[in-house]
Amino acid sequence: MIFPISLILSVLCVSWGQKLQPEIVKISEDQVNNLGETIALKCVTKDAGDFPVVWKKISKNPTDAVFISSGGSLILPDSRFSIEVSNDQTTYRLKIKDGSESDSGTYQCGIVASALNTFSKNVEVVVRDFGAKIPSDPAPNVAQISDDPPLSIAPIVRPDTVFEQVIDLNPKIIQITEDGVYAEGDIIYFQCYTQNAKDFPISWKKLGAIAEDALTIATGVDVVVPDDRFAVRINANKTLYEMRLVDARKSDSGTYQCEIAPTSTRTFSKNVNIDVEAESIAEDRKPEITKISPNQEIFEEETLNIQCKTKNAKHYPVMWMRTTSNTSTVLTVDDIIATHDYRISYFISKKGTTYTLRIAETSIEDAGTYHCWVLAPGFDVISKSVNVRIYPKLTTPHIYDISLDQEVKLGGNVELFCSVKNAENIAVYWKRLDYNEKEKSVISFGSKVIVPDPRISLYVNHDHSLYKLRISNATTSDAGIYQCQIDPSTYLTTRFIVEVIVTDAQGRRISNRTATTAKDKDTSCIPAYASEFPSIWRQLTPLIEEAPKLSSGYTFRVDDQLSVQIIKDGGEIYYKLLLKSLFHTDQEPSSCLLLTSDPPSKDKDLSKR
Repeated sequence: MIFPISLILSVLCVSWGQKLQPEIVKISEDQVNNLGETIALKCVTKDAGDFPVVWKKISKNPTDAVFISSGGSLILPDSRFSIEVSNDQTTYRLKIKDGSESDSGTYQCGIVASALNTFSKNVEVVVRDFGAKIPSDPAPNVAQISDDPPLSIAPIVRPDTVFEQVIDLNPKIIQITEDGVYAEGDIIYFQCYTQNAKDFPISWKKLGAIAEDALTIATGVDVVVPDDRFAVRINANKTLYEMRLVDARKSDSGTYQCEIAPTSTRTFSKNVNIDVEAESIAEDRKPEITKISPNQEIFEEETLNIQCKTKNAKHYPVMWMRTTSNTSTVLTVDDIIATHDYRISYFISKKGTTYTLRIAETSIEDAGTYHCWVLAPGFDVISKSVNVRIYPKLTTPHIYDISLDQEVKLGGNVELFCSVKNAENIAVYWKRLDYNEKEKSVISFGSKVIVPDPRISLYVNHDHSLYKLRISNATTSDAGIYQCQIDPSTYLTTRFIVEVIVTDAQGRRISNRTATTAKDKDTSCIPAYASEFPSIWRQLTPLIEEAPKLSSGYTFRVDDQLSVQIIKDGGEIYYKLLLKSLFHTDQEPSSCLLLTSDPPSKDKDLSKR
């Protein structure tokens, strides 16, 4: 039987709503606090399950959003903030000690159910400076006499030092919406937080080139211009004066002023600059995720590296989240690690476009789907995902970590590392690939550089677990994809690749020349002995056994990149390994290795073979 798609979707939506749909059932009411007091906010949830519950301070300008906590973990590195979660995981209490005027604003409690579903409620907080308070019982000038021995003696206070009541009754504008850039058609909120202003006239104006050109838009709760796109409101405490503009137009750009007028000659005001761009220009500002790492398959205790590359997202929070069938965990928000897991580290590129998440010493529990989100209010959901599978620990030779993608300037140095395990007696080599990962150029075998390029060097540590490749004075031909690989007889190595991008002095990417398959060349062969490459020598065993019967010049093809040619010189047999070169010119010969089982005689010069 075939069911209509609409019926299937409606059934799925009902099922999801019955079982999983979370809800914020209550949040603290708007509040006004005295300077120095503790701000206490409460958020009560229902059916949140394992979805992250996040506290953040928001603004109509999305660049001002500040993430404070996720679940029971504090994200904001401020000792004044604390988060408490009830035993049943339904109530989340946020406390801010020593409240200051900068703590005023809108706080949001949200349940992040998925990339498409976030449930939230807001609470407005204003911190006022009421000045010093009069003690209810001024300190006496003589300590009281008691039959009981005193625990402490209060200091004697002179009558003229009793605290005086200091209350500043002047109206103030303590905070206003920050300058912003908007697109045509956006909704713009102008917020003006005041103090001691409830008894005075207040208005919103749009300023002109001179004071006389100022246009009054609203006075109190009345809009006085004939434009139904404007609306105003004042909150119950009369501390927030907000104006809303819908369907913004380019002509709405300008400077807007919130003004309190205690008298006709004395006013208090603050300004905000708004720029409304044409839709086509605004579209260029739309944040997006341009690239994310492919799905990953690794083994326990290996390091997981995943990257998220963005565009036009510098002014928005970028978040990494891991989801499984049972849980959702926020790992990072912008440059803050939102978990206490010491294995997690986080890197943001200098240009602020690439966000790299690294998890060391992975375990099976780290498997799941990793989501990269750009939290940009006013735009569609912006997210991409990476599926990560983690297999039980390997005891066979394998690669477990490699350098991140690199971007170097022309003439700079490329430094790549490759970490291996259980490969003490196995050949490890670096290759360079074309962008289709088809043609390869072998750069190094074991601890030796194969290509005749003095700019390239290789470092191998004492236990052969770390292979560092360095290319100095980088040129355009050095750009490409580099692969670290164990002896081809092993497996699971093709995923260990790193991209090197070469840029000019202005940071612009320089195009590489076209990759072409090179013809095998017989020049500049590098001599070596079997003891230096035991793994390669073992692979040649079948050929070595047959070599005495074969004629000189006989060629045996190992794979697409490697062929072996037998060379007989008198009673000696050499094995010329021809390695296909990728990026080359007539002056850059292919890689070639000349192996022999015994040291050459004194009158032989292997390098000429």
